[in-house]
Amino acid sequence: MKPAPSAPLPTVVVPVYNALEDLDACLASLDQTLPPNARVLVADDASTDPRVAVLLAGWLARTPLQARVVTRSANLGFPANCNAAFAETSDQDVVLLNSDAIATPGWLQQLARCAASDARIASISPWSNNAEICSFPRFCEDNPAPDNPAAVAEAAASMGAPEYPELPTTVGFCLYLRRAALRQLGGFDAQTFGSGYGEENDWCLRAAAMGWRNVLCDSAYVLHRGGASFAPLGLAPNGENLARLLARWPDYNERVARFIMADPLAPLRQRLAERLQALAAAGPQRDLFGYDSPMSEPLLPFTGERYTPECVREIAYEHWHRYAFARPLARGRRVLDVACGEGYGSALLARSGAQVLGVDVDADAVAHARARYSDAVGLQFDCADATALDALPDSSFDLIVSFETLEHVHEQERLLDGFARLLAPDGVLLVSTPDKRTYTDLTGEVNPHHVRELYRPEFEALLDARFPARRLFGQKLLFQSALWALDAPSGAAQVLTLSDAGVVETMAYAPLYFLAACAREAATLAQLPSLSLFGDAAESVYADYRDEVRRNRAAASHIAHLQAELDRLRGGA
Repeated sequence: MKPAPSAPLPTVVVPVYNALEDLDACLASLDQTLPPNARVLVADDASTDPRVAVLLAGWLARTPLQARVVTRSANLGFPANCNAAFAETSDQDVVLLNSDAIATPGWLQQLARCAASDARIASISPWSNNAEICSFPRFCEDNPAPDNPAAVAEAAASMGAPEYPELPTTVGFCLYLRRAALRQLGGFDAQTFGSGYGEENDWCLRAAAMGWRNVLCDSAYVLHRGGASFAPLGLAPNGENLARLLARWPDYNERVARFIMADPLAPLRQRLAERLQALAAAGPQRDLFGYDSPMSEPLLPFTGERYTPECVREIAYEHWHRYAFARPLARGRRVLDVACGEGYGSALLARSGAQVLGVDVDADAVAHARARYSDAVGLQFDCADATALDALPDSSFDLIVSFETLEHVHEQERLLDGFARLLAPDGVLLVSTPDKRTYTDLTGEVNPHHVRELYRPEFEALLDARFPARRLFGQKLLFQSALWALDAPSGAAQVLTLSDAGVVETMAYAPLYFLAACAREAATLAQLPSLSLFGDAAESVYADYRDEVRRNRAAASHIAHLQAELDRLRGGA
């Protein structure tokens, strides 16, 4: 499984000092919302609660993220602990995330896109319920935590083109810091601000004085479980650190007061409130085929090992297409979905199948599938190892599907032997797997969840030994110009590809995945199409591509403008 291309992700730094319960919830939210290639550094500032070390060790052992835990030998104070973390992540942008924050789907990607929109951005904060000038829905208030933070995050991400408005300073609970700005400005002033409060405000003011920008990422939302806010912008009223900040920046209070009085974020908060209301009026969030998201229960975490239907764009097209391709074959038949994972595909097949059984080795995934798709007629889920389905009777399924399973198991021969035993005489097996040549060799990327990837001859040899009849399909995401009949029934498919040899009437692409349809008789496979296309009416992948192009062009235009201004100044000198 490969994530959709996006802006490079920063390293998430979680400064820790005790607060066990908040920390546990924060780390769980990172596991649920970050892709497995995301980097996380937990910086424990010599917590005095011994349970923190136990919690961190357990989390480190099971998290799918690229995570590290650093424990200070003595308490440094918040600013110095952060500065040490900056040094320990010296090549990347960072996001400081308070341990009392709860991440939401897509939050880090949205912050990264914001940073990529303008090289002058030094710091970024998202919306939150408790983030002073970035608070939503009420400005400069500690709003109650929403019942469904993910819904607020989706509303923020779907409001249209973000504006990334300027802030006097960003807010420390969730703070994106650009590495180039850290190199120029240094880290926080730990000597002046001691244990903490005011260090991020001072840093942002120093950045602004050097021509950098501090902005709101109005397309992201992160929950902040902290207590009552220090006013304004994270400073204890009349505290020593406020006095130190004002000694350095005498007009700080005036700047903040002007911003609060003008409230330039009011239109954006109104848009976000309206978007949230519109989504609520439309009902629960649904996947591509209309199944509700389980709002009353936690979503099954996306670990990179299995797809979940909350994932969108490229990865959604790839995974849903396989089940959509299988759906006509399931009509009125007995179906087995092996390694069904979250259960979304089994549920889709149950809309046409007479009986559908989804099996998966992960008990949590099976429990989740049973709860989420409990209303589907004729659908069952059981916990079982895909290579040990001996309890199921011979020839008991008319359709067996197993998508992106083969590469996850060592005993592939045993897996396919089981499929051959379970398949009815006139049944069909659909099995998919990535092509090792294009998926791994050509990209240089390694999927840590894959234990035995196959080249095409190896895949075909495994199938030919067990199934006399077979058709092999290639799959990958493509940009195509489409022509289709609007005034008559469709005829035979025409496929045209421009290659070095000119226009050829074939799909002249190297597939990323193989999908094999297997049977005992060739006639059983005659009903399968030679070409299958899949997309969504919103054209989400293409819309995301157009948005990225727009951002890149805007950035290029800005760079050209800066270069012209620099040339003008040099000429004047």
